[in-house]
Amino acid sequence: MLKSLLLAAAGGTAFVCLGLSAPAAIAAPASGEPDTLLERITVLDRYVSTENGAGLDRFRWDQRNWYDFDILTAAVVADGNLVSAVTDPHAALTLFAPNDRAFQLLAYDLTGNWYWTEEGVLNAIVGAVQVGAVDLTNVLTYHVLDGRVNRADVPFFTPVPTLNGDTILFNPRFFGLFVELQDNVGAFRNPYLIRTDLDAGNSVIHSISRVLIPTNVGGGE
Repeated sequence: MLKSLLLAAAGGTAFVCLGLSAPAAIAAPASGEPDTLLERITVLDRYVSTENGAGLDRFRWDQRNWYDFDILTAAVVADGNLVSAVTDPHAALTLFAPNDRAFQLLAYDLTGNWYWTEEGVLNAIVGAVQVGAVDLTNVLTYHVLDGRVNRADVPFFTPVPTLNGDTILFNPRFFGLFVELQDNVGAFRNPYLIRTDLDAGNSVIHSISRVLIPTNVGGGE
């Protein structure tokens, strides 16, 4: 499903969430329920919904801002393995959210070319999906921890399991002022925490500067 959405995105500027009810996914929670991860991401992303003739919600991209979460929002909504968790108001999760610049850097790492538009970045990542160089579901679940971990509670020097079964390591940098997230693939540079402790009800979001790469990144592995 994720691949289908990304392929559709490569051909246009708006996304249709195939097989999902986007309006229901971002609807405000019932009274007394906490926000969900998806709701918080769409707020951070300055998500704007527009109704077309078929009554389908579409994503409106902000091409001028590389530090919001257009690409991540579309990917998370479309991913069948994550959508139930990120729309559950009672889930307690930690999401490390790569911004659009992080995905731009991933596209460069995968192809050796620099892409100046979000569509160009998506085209490059879609190409990597098509040749089996990257499994986006695997990558996305590598950015989620089971349980809420705030910035002050990050366990340094201890491998922490993610939802995809692989681990990440937190390293203090510059006398502990910054936190590096070390993945298990040494080919690319590691991300840093940028914005931290963004509340999402029972869950929390930390923005990161690059995309984490799990051990098995290939679509066929």
